[in-house]
Amino acid sequence: MGEENNNSNEETQALFVSTQKKKQAEEEARKKAEAEQAKRDAAEAEVRRMEQEVEERKRKAEEERQALEQAAREAEEAGASQVDKLKAKVNTAVNTVNTDAIKTMAKEKTVTVGKSKIPLFAAIGAALIVVILVAVFALKGKDGGSKTAAIDPATTEFNKEYATTTEGVDLKFFYPESVFTQVTEEGDAESVEIHLSSEGGSEPEAVLALYKFMDKGNIGFQSAKEMQNNLGKVAGGALKDEEMQVQVADEVSTDIASDNPGKYSYKCTFATEVEGAAVKGAATSWYVSNEAGDIYQVFFSVMEKAETNDNCVALRDLFEEKNSENAIKVPGENPPKEASTDGRLEVDAIHLGLVVPKDQFKKVDTGSDDFSAWSDDNGAMFIVTYEDAGELTFDDYHENYEVFAQAFKDSSDTSLNAILPDIESRMYLGDLQAPENRGGYFAEYRDVVGGITFWEGYCAGMWRDVRTNKYCFYSIILMAPEKNQDVYKQIYNTAVDRMEDI
Repeated sequence: MGEENNNSNEETQALFVSTQKKKQAEEEARKKAEAEQAKRDAAEAEVRRMEQEVEERKRKAEEERQALEQAAREAEEAGASQVDKLKAKVNTAVNTVNTDAIKTMAKEKTVTVGKSKIPLFAAIGAALIVVILVAVFALKGKDGGSKTAAIDPATTEFNKEYATTTEGVDLKFFYPESVFTQVTEEGDAESVEIHLSSEGGSEPEAVLALYKFMDKGNIGFQSAKEMQNNLGKVAGGALKDEEMQVQVADEVSTDIASDNPGKYSYKCTFATEVEGAAVKGAATSWYVSNEAGDIYQVFFSVMEKAETNDNCVALRDLFEEKNSENAIKVPGENPPKEASTDGRLEVDAIHLGLVVPKDQFKKVDTGSDDFSAWSDDNGAMFIVTYEDAGELTFDDYHENYEVFAQAFKDSSDTSLNAILPDIESRMYLGDLQAPENRGGYFAEYRDVVGGITFWEGYCAGMWRDVRTNKYCFYSIILMAPEKNQDVYKQIYNTAVDRMEDI
């Protein structure tokens, strides 16, 4: 019985193992089949997705094609603001030309006009601190025994003329020989320091510092706000240097927004101590131009050991009065007396001449091949932009005049934005009547730049360079202080009416 039972158990175990292996094999086969089916299903789904994606791309492409065709039709029907849309209206030669020139004459032309040194606050301020320190410490060791009598503005005569000796500066100043008997000068054409003192150590002491600022022709392209702020930041900032321990008071700056601001100016009084003795002083600063057209910042400071700054203030104010007749004025304060026609601006790039008053406008180094510019002492600016017209000619221009005129009008809205990035606002005032026998678009604007309101005359058209026989699109802009617009409108009208081949 024992052997029979053992044999039965072994057979049962073998059958169980066999059954389990069969089930395991069947399960693995089922899972494999399901996995393969899942792969087939996934592949089919991916095919369907890709087919749908292709169809979607086709649909979008067709919609975009139809939209582009519709836009092109609408642009052509609307008159087409871009020159390359003129192909529907001009001869087949135009079709090969891709010129968006009218629309973009002034775009992507942002440049640093001229060689302005704004801002010079840190550089000039640091140099000025040294100058002031030299003057202050020159008072050391003076016991104050030889004092200058009270300055009487009515009787103090500025009878002595001093011409700078540094090559290239070429500026002259008057001072009272009764107060200052010694003058010394040092520096170069970029920076000059002139010390005024008296023999025997009598006081006061004075410093006249001159810093080359920029070329005169760039005045119109500088912000009046920055021009004025620069004076206070340089002169006042130097005096307020912490190491000097100077107390600055009575600061007065030109209000460029006032009705008659006159010249750019800054003045103040100051006080400090030298070896325990009180030192009082007064300073003033403005801009002046030499014959070469270089603009210098003038800084005049006078100081003495005293309990009040009455003497210093009197000398400062007299010095400014006697020497600032030709100071640079805020735009609008130095208008031309008449709109004469004895001069000419020459746009060499396209051989175009504009009749203007002689020697009024000075050419600016724009650093650009896309426009030329000039500025006068009153902050007015002539700007002429130009861009190649490709194969377009006067025939295309005359046959499709309205289309071109609309394109010129569209371009006028942004004509100054890149050239004058500091422009604060620009308001369209209306179209202007074109001169007889002169085509194009003419308009006027009111602009605000650097806190000054300007009148702007604008015109645009097509020009043929007679020397090269090439055509271009141009715009001519005159920006002038609004308060002087009457005389500048005459200048503008003459310039655009009498454009000359040169």
